[in-house]
Amino acid sequence: MSKKVKLSLLLLLLSGFLITLLVSLMVEPDKSNQALKGASFPEFTLPRLQKPELQVSQRIFNQQSWTIVNVWASWCAVCLKEHDFLQQLAQQGLFIVGLNYRDGITSAAQYLADNGNPYQVTLYDADSRLSMGLGVIGTPETILVDSKGVIRQRHLGELNQSVWQAKFAPYTQGSIQ
Repeated sequence: MSKKVKLSLLLLLLSGFLITLLVSLMVEPDKSNQALKGASFPEFTLPRLQKPELQVSQRIFNQQSWTIVNVWASWCAVCLKEHDFLQQLAQQGLFIVGLNYRDGITSAAQYLADNGNPYQVTLYDADSRLSMGLGVIGTPETILVDSKGVIRQRHLGELNQSVWQAKFAPYTQGSIQ
């Protein structure tokens, strides 16, 4: 094989690699964690953040048509960014359970005291066992659970109006203005 042919092949391979790299950098990452979607919410018993003597289990889902489980932490900047939208959802009457993730109990309680509490129930997952069982890969993460305790929808990242309309409203028939 001549030197020109070898050089042409090398340049062709390098060009293909660069094009593949550029295309992969321009594609929007998939922000959906679909672990356990369609499966039952894992069994759990966890203390409430503000009242650790009170334990909560998955029976909480049987009391509502839909429950939003929001995985959050006081150190999470994106959690703070979505916090106002969660408050809007709560004001509209949606039942929201906060699942505090990898956080100190004092920091978490102070975060809610400073920013308001959109959660009807806040679970404290000190050892992250429930979070790991859910396949949580980061914060914030929002999980929609039906009255039978089945996970119907998930979203990794900020929950906002457009995400709500695209992913959650079709299930809950709810719209936030």
